[in-house]
Amino acid sequence: MKFFDLHCHTSGISRCCRLNSEEILLQAKAKGYDGIVLTNHYTKEYLEDLDYSAWIEKYIAEFESTKRIGEKLGIEVIFGVEVTYETDPRIHILLYGATPDFLRKNKELYLLKSHELYELCHKNGICVIHAHPFRNGTHPLPYTDCDGYEINCHPFYLNTHSQDIIKMQKEKGFIVTCGCDFHGDVYRTGGGTFINDNIKNEKDLADFLLNTKEIKIKVQEVNSQTLDEYSFKINKKPN
Repeated sequence: MKFFDLHCHTSGISRCCRLNSEEILLQAKAKGYDGIVLTNHYTKEYLEDLDYSAWIEKYIAEFESTKRIGEKLGIEVIFGVEVTYETDPRIHILLYGATPDFLRKNKELYLLKSHELYELCHKNGICVIHAHPFRNGTHPLPYTDCDGYEINCHPFYLNTHSQDIIKMQKEKGFIVTCGCDFHGDVYRTGGGTFINDNIKNEKDLADFLLNTKEIKIKVQEVNSQTLDEYSFKINKKPN
């Protein structure tokens, strides 16, 4: 299996990221990843000076450029999206399986209610993961509005909340992913998710997450030098 960081940013789109694509990929490769999912921010505030069509083409071009750099460096890059809800900017949603064409056709994802976004995504074969639940006083979305939850290893926030999510998962059987939410603003942690070797693009990744019976991850807790490995049995909820 391949080891991926499922939550990364680049400065070309995500204003809060301090590193460009090449720097992000070099650090990921040095940390031992086989690849990353580029989940740049998708938020209304980024549209202040551009119309949607211009902005989304810039968003897609940043991915394509990062992917080309990854090919030269020997590290894979898969397309992803991190949506910030306009109604509550503390809530971020990771979309695995969203394609550039999906974004071109569905402009204002950030204005949808959580159940509306979930329904739209599932009609398009997209896996919906609530990013870093518990951060900044938030609570996990209802399980009816997402496929699962992320254990997030960004050390700035002091707590991965891994044990809270693991406890919930044992009761519900939902999908768990791990990503580092890397912005280049603090040290590079090493958490991530194992995916099948045959996954090459965003649709492959969504199919894996939505259909696998087991997910394995590594978590690096804040201020820890070690990685904890976990394996989860996935029991799908009825559609």
